[in-house]
Amino acid sequence: MYRLSLKQVVLMLLLSPLTLTVMACGGGEGSAEQESTKVRTIPENSLATEGERLPAGGYVIDEFRPAMSFKLGRGWRTSVDAYRGPGHSHRRLPAHGESLEMRDALTLYYAPEGKLVGTVAFFVEPRVYRVASSYEAEKEPTPEDMGAWLRQNPYLNAEEPESTTVGGKRGVRFDAVPSRVPEDYITCVEPEPCLPLFQSANPDLAYELVRTDKVRFLIFDDVGGKTVTIAIKARTDRFDEFLPKAQKLIETMEWNGR
Repeated sequence: MYRLSLKQVVLMLLLSPLTLTVMACGGGEGSAEQESTKVRTIPENSLATEGERLPAGGYVIDEFRPAMSFKLGRGWRTSVDAYRGPGHSHRRLPAHGESLEMRDALTLYYAPEGKLVGTVAFFVEPRVYRVASSYEAEKEPTPEDMGAWLRQNPYLNAEEPESTTVGGKRGVRFDAVPSRVPEDYITCVEPEPCLPLFQSANPDLAYELVRTDKVRFLIFDDVGGKTVTIAIKARTDRFDEFLPKAQKLIETMEWNGR
């Protein structure tokens, strides 16, 4: 029978704490790696997570259709206080459960320090608004050519479209700013008038612009047989700052089950 010498026993006792420390460190690194590669979904009950940071990493969108996935960097949230400047009120942009992610709409808010910088919104064949007067807008069916409808909107100054590709799907993109805003129309961030553009299936969720906004539209006519409109929006003086953050998100997009 093999017996350990006293010297060997002492050496083993001395090495045991070091061994345990190395094992613990190795386990920690594994957990961190697993956390960074974890695939998440957007919180469904956003009333319980309102204003909460969305952890960086991969996301699979499980309610919005067509299904998609993308990666988020740091700084994205479920909702955020909007602030337009001196003399204007604060308002928490909605993230009320069905408003954050629906089958036909999804909005993500970039606010690394808690103040809104910009949003990325996704729409599937929304109804559109036609401004009937300075105080009234009428909802109309989804136009056959969403890009043409936006570029011909008399309340928008739109650039010429360029071709673009996202997740293997070809579409067009162009930047736009409001040319004028109905002064007496419903305000979206009081007391500032807004220009309504889209209406999702949720009657309380409309997509609007104020006169200081700039937006980049990306439009794809056939993703799973549907037209998808992506809107990257920020205040004009912060648009160039926000655009690279939004583009990083867009570049990681994949259409699942396309």
